[in-house]
Amino acid sequence: DTRLPFFAHNQRLVREIENLEHKSRRQDVLVDDALIFAFYDRAIPADIHNQVAFEKWYQAESAKDRKLLYLNRDELMRHEAAGITTDLFPKILPIAGIDMALTYHFEPGSHRDGVTLTVPLYALNQVRPERTEWLVPGMIKEKVHLLLKSLPQKLRRHCVPLPDYAAGFVDRQPFGEGDLLDVLIADVREQTGTMIKRV
Repeated sequence: DTRLPFFAHNQRLVREIENLEHKSRRQDVLVDDALIFAFYDRAIPADIHNQVAFEKWYQAESAKDRKLLYLNRDELMRHEAAGITTDLFPKILPIAGIDMALTYHFEPGSHRDGVTLTVPLYALNQVRPERTEWLVPGMIKEKVHLLLKSLPQKLRRHCVPLPDYAAGFVDRQPFGEGDLLDVLIADVREQTGTMIKRV
């Protein structure tokens, strides 16, 4: 453990990328610990074996290179996390003029998995299920895909390939307008002529 500024910077960057993983529901954005270790192992001389020696070395070397041991996003990411924007994964959801916080967590099977809306007690009666069914723009395609996948095969076959149909739905329908299931049923009827009854 060290209080040197590079360490706080690197830890903050790791947390930001972990947050991107939660939002995108992917666990392959942040590089593994072995690659981070290799970064430090290459940069720190082999004869540095304790914190006192390390801090002395760091003070001398960082005077020459202010960014010594500072990681950047490219070094910490396996691939670009394209599409993970605040438009698709907002931090707040305004409902009835109240900004409500959103948090993201990726842990399939856990009750914490997904997006969580924090609603102030005084605003509980302001939250409409029709709006929350839509989640956030960055998650709606996956939700529509899973809803279509839950249909009986004789209905589902009209919407294949399901990922393409879900992407088309997102392009065709204005986000957050109306009851999601009703909008999806109407879209399937319009696009395929297939009648689906809501249960």
